[in-house]
Amino acid sequence: MAAARANLERVLTPDAYAHLGRLNSRLLDGAQGIIDRYRLAAYPVGIESKGVITFAASKVVDFETYKTAQQKELIDLLWLWNMNRGIFGTPGRDEEWTLSVAMTERDTDHYLGVFEEFAAEISR
Repeated sequence: MAAARANLERVLTPDAYAHLGRLNSRLLDGAQGIIDRYRLAAYPVGIESKGVITFAASKVVDFETYKTAQQKELIDLLWLWNMNRGIFGTPGRDEEWTLSVAMTERDTDHYLGVFEEFAAEISR
């Protein structure tokens, strides 16, 4: 219990949440710029410390479109692409990134650089 309490009182502070929000905004804005540049049928979604790039020509709005609108092959390929470049992500479609308070802007730059390489490769 002491560890849980310390985490809530000393780690996950208002400043830490603000930091996570800034990093996530940086990822979302950067990803959208890459998507626009390469004209990908995709869009980023996220809040605070969680985000994902959804490969779909239309917005996912319910469970049915969650199952049918997404390009699963590209989602799986991006997961593998990231893993081979030092970016660990959970293998779920909607769980691409979860940020840590220890992460920095340099980490977001690395992610965006890898995503740009991916976008360039699939756009060839």
